[in-house]
Amino acid sequence: MMNKKLRKSVDVRVAFSSRLKHLVDSSLRRSANEQLFPATDNSSEAINSAWGKRLFKKIARYGYRFVKPVLRPIAFRAKRYFLQDLQQETLPALMEVITKQQEALMQMLNARLKLLEQNCHAAAYKAVTPCDSKEDCDSSMKAEVIIVGAGGHAKVCVELLRAMGERVAFSVGAIDNIEECLDVPVLQGDDNLAKLRAQGYSKLFVAIGSNQLRDRLATLGLSLGYKLVNAISPYAVISPTAKLGVGIAIMAGAVINAEVCIGDFAIINTGATIDHDCSIGQAVHLAPQCALAGNVVVGDYSFLGIGSKVIPKITIAENVNVGAGGVVVSNLNAGALVKGVPAKSK
Repeated sequence: MMNKKLRKSVDVRVAFSSRLKHLVDSSLRRSANEQLFPATDNSSEAINSAWGKRLFKKIARYGYRFVKPVLRPIAFRAKRYFLQDLQQETLPALMEVITKQQEALMQMLNARLKLLEQNCHAAAYKAVTPCDSKEDCDSSMKAEVIIVGAGGHAKVCVELLRAMGERVAFSVGAIDNIEECLDVPVLQGDDNLAKLRAQGYSKLFVAIGSNQLRDRLATLGLSLGYKLVNAISPYAVISPTAKLGVGIAIMAGAVINAEVCIGDFAIINTGATIDHDCSIGQAVHLAPQCALAGNVVVGDYSFLGIGSKVIPKITIAENVNVGAGGVVVSNLNAGALVKGVPAKSK
C-alpha cells in the first residue's frame, strides 16, 4: 500500500531518495570498507549481498533517474577512502623515489659544475703567446681556430666563428697590426703560421678582404697542413642542396638558394642573395646587399660592389670588378671594370 501511495504522490522522487540515502548511510556506517571493497568474511558478504540486492531492486523498479542523486554521495565516499589509502601508503613510497632521483641529479650537476669551474680556471691562466714546444702546449687549445687577418673583416669573422661555437686562439696579422682583435692576441708575421701548426693547431680561417691575397694565404695554410673551416652566420639562410667549398665566409642575412655552388675562400657578405643554380668561383667577394638572379656564373677572384645586381643567365668572367650599385645586364669579359645602370666599362 505504501509503495502505491508513493508512486501516486507528487513527491515520490524526494521520498524515495531520502529512504534510499538512509539505507546507504546506515550500511556504510556499519561497514564502510566491506560496502566499497571486496569482503573476505561471510558476514560482510551477506551485508554486501543484502545491500546490493535492495539497492538494485529499487533501481530496477523506479529507474536510474531516481537513484542518481543518491549514488553521488556513494562515489564521494569511495573517493575519500581511496585518497586516504593513497596518502597513507602510496604517496610516501612515491616521495621516497622522487627524493632519491633528486639526490642523484644534484650529484651529477655538482660534478658538471666542478668540471666547468676547472676548465674556466685553466682558460684564465693560459698564456697569450704561443708555446715554445709542442709538449708545452695545452691539449685543450688544439681545437681552437687560428685566424689570418686583424682588420675589420677579421672582426666580423671572429664573431661569426664564436657564434658557431668555435674558439679563436690567435690572429696572425701583418707586422704593423694591432696587438689584439676583439680580445684575440695578434701575432705579427705570416711565419707564425708554421710555428702554430708545429704546436698542434690544425684549424685555420683566412679573414682577408683582398681576393688574391686571401687565396694565397689560404693556399699557404693548406700546404702547412691546416684544415680550413667556414665562418657561417646562424642568421644566414642556406639551401640544403647548396654546395659550399672551404674557407668560406657567409654573413648574417645572406640567402643562398637551391643548387647554388660556392667555390673555396669566397665571401658572401651581409644581406647578399644568390638565387637558384648560380655558380660562384674561387675567392669571389659579393659585397653587402648584392643580388644575383638565377643561373648566374661569377668567375674566380671577381668582386661585386655593394648593392650591385645581376639579371638571370649572365656570365661574369674572372677578375671582374662591378662598382657599387651597378646592374649587370650582359656578359662581362675577364678583367672588366664596370659600373652604372646598366653596368658599362669606364
